[in-house]
Amino acid sequence: GRIVSIDFVCFEFKMVLAHFGIPCRVDDVYGYHSDRSDATRDDVKTSLIAAVYGGPPSFTDDYDDLYTKIQEFVDGAVATLCVQYLGREVHYKTAGDARRAFSHLIQFRSTVLFTLFVSTILQEITSQAVDAEVIATIYDELVIDCHVDYLLVIENIARDAAKSIFEQDNVSLVPRIRYGPNFGLLKHELT
Repeated sequence: GRIVSIDFVCFEFKMVLAHFGIPCRVDDVYGYHSDRSDATRDDVKTSLIAAVYGGPPSFTDDYDDLYTKIQEFVDGAVATLCVQYLGREVHYKTAGDARRAFSHLIQFRSTVLFTLFVSTILQEITSQAVDAEVIATIYDELVIDCHVDYLLVIENIARDAAKSIFEQDNVSLVPRIRYGPNFGLLKHELT
């Protein structure tokens, strides 16, 4: 068999964009901004995630509206959303408490959507009688042990599932799919 990795690049940041209805058609947001600046991809990722959770904004030229929306959200809407999502009223004493609540909501949304993605993959593997088994989920990555004859079938299942689940948010979440003989040698990109 082969190990197949289905990884979503920029998953958490794109969940934030989707939450606020900000379209994003760039697959690797961090790489996109890194290519247009002197910053490394990791620096861009740190900066964008920090801006999302209340840090000073940078690399947000394409997302000027995002920082404003986050601040408005933190300043007043968290309690309302907690009532909607959690069924209870919550009052925050500090902006830090509100930011933590925002973080929990985004992580909750990410978890629910990723779980739906994994469930869809499992259903399709079963319904198509594919010789494959999900062996791990690691944050926003799904790892599958798959017979080599089914690599392209798994790729199609993953891309279709991602499109049906994530495209409704007007945010591109195209999975990066790699395979290899073991997890340490995931070098081959499927096309």
